Amino acid sequence: QEPRPTLAQMKTMLILIPSPTPQGKICANL
Repeated sequence: QEPRPTLAQMKTMLILIPSPTPQGKICANL
């Protein structure tokens, strides 16, 4: 299996990074 973020990890990233920030928008697009 190729390593890739799980749904839970992605949700954690969205929680850690506020949506209004550019990083948050990037994570939301993923």
